[in-house]
Amino acid sequence: MNARGSATSPGERAIVTPQQIEDMVTVIQENDREFKRPRLFLFNLALTVIMLVTLLAGWASGAIVFMLGTAIDLAVNYSATEQYDRITANGGDAVSVASIILAAGCFLGVFNGSGMAATVANSIAGLIPESMDSHTALAFALLSAIACYALPVDAYYFGILPVVAPIAYQFGIIPTEIGVASFMSQALRYASLTVAWLFLLMNRTEMTFGEYQKEFFKWWALMFSLFIGTAIVTGELPIG
Repeated sequence: MNARGSATSPGERAIVTPQQIEDMVTVIQENDREFKRPRLFLFNLALTVIMLVTLLAGWASGAIVFMLGTAIDLAVNYSATEQYDRITANGGDAVSVASIILAAGCFLGVFNGSGMAATVANSIAGLIPESMDSHTALAFALLSAIACYALPVDAYYFGILPVVAPIAYQFGIIPTEIGVASFMSQALRYASLTVAWLFLLMNRTEMTFGEYQKEFFKWWALMFSLFIGTAIVTGELPIG
């Protein structure tokens, strides 16, 4: 729909009016109002900052930080009944993520413990010319972008990355640099057909996926170049 309320034809740019923006903000503010605690905003902000600082400083493991933070947050913000409702409402997502991580852990345990990971890594490393060793991180960044576009993100990070990372280690690339190289894939990630919520976005915006990708790829090379350039300038992605 355009600003006058009529349907927007394909290829025509829709105009979002201030009133529509105000309506969207109102919907967000009114959604789940009974669970919001504006009077405890400063407390919740402080708790979040403390948790982030603790994680970044490495003072405690993520599991302990999140368990304690969740317990404190629930106890302060909600009554006993409300705590149960909040845990029930969000427990499904937590169990789903935990199941994926557990399954990935089992797979990697077998893959590494059996020696398959080392064998595959050594075989692939033997195919890489020695003259390319200084460009391994850059090649890894490009591989990450292609893999995260073509595959579900879980398949890449849990299936492919553990195999490819040891190859980079053999060329002197440290884990931090591998992490940075993997992050470069985000420049292309949100044009992938494997991102389910993009189809919901297409439906809501009355745009086809082809039209979306056409617009996205106009800027992809620039975004990827900015990602790579920033990582190289800051020294996080070695090129020589």
